[in-house]
Amino acid sequence: MLIPIVFQPSWQVVQILRNGTMVEQKKRLFRAKNDVRLKAVILFSAPFTDGCYVVLSKGDIVTIDGNGYHGDDWFQALPDRYKELEKDFIPEDSRNYGAYGGYALIITFSELEQHFEEIF
Repeated sequence: MLIPIVFQPSWQVVQILRNGTMVEQKKRLFRAKNDVRLKAVILFSAPFTDGCYVVLSKGDIVTIDGNGYHGDDWFQALPDRYKELEKDFIPEDSRNYGAYGGYALIITFSELEQHFEEIF
């Protein structure tokens, strides 16, 4: 069962609905310990998404809000250099598509443990 996650505009706190109870989790920052190949999900304001694989460089920092989805083994993360990396990560035709709504990185628990260190 997927658990809805509600992101607040400040990106400071996420509310996770678990068994009917909202739980607040503060953002957590992680630094890549090495270059790591990750899946990026491309978000559109239409009823679909797309994806591609990207390489996040050693030293890049990502922000994870909350604990990911209960029952799944991944987190949605945003890189600190979001705008700078967007042109490298996301194909131009996707970025120029009228319904384009941004992107996020998908990081599995095992990738997080193996390739990242928590810094905050």
